[in-house]
Amino acid sequence: MTVKERLGKARKLVSDYAEYHKSDSVILTDYGIELIEWLIEQSEKVEELELEVNDWRAEVQKWQKFYKESEESHLETKELLKSIVNQNKRYREALKNIYELAEYDEYDNTLKQIVSEIEKVLESEKHD
Repeated sequence: MTVKERLGKARKLVSDYAEYHKSDSVILTDYGIELIEWLIEQSEKVEELELEVNDWRAEVQKWQKFYKESEESHLETKELLKSIVNQNKRYREALKNIYELAEYDEYDNTLKQIVSEIEKVLESEKHD
């Protein structure tokens, strides 16, 4: 017998007793008692499943929080990476300029220009 059939029979049993036996002394057959015991078991199973559902809800909330934190962390990392890429571009440009300056023979003047180039890059880092 399926669950739906048993529930239907239990409903009918309760309905029949409510309709035909309106006294305080209701007598149940063994089958009626078996159905009521089955209904009690089903009720206990429902309680267990509700607890399990609540546990799963808590697990889902935990993972949603983890996902949100991970997403925020990812965005921060992405911004940091973008900043580092821009910094590397500036360093690359400064090194290129320094290399070009180093090709000249005027050592004293070239050294001053190289130091000046490095100071420019470092100064721009302070403003970022």
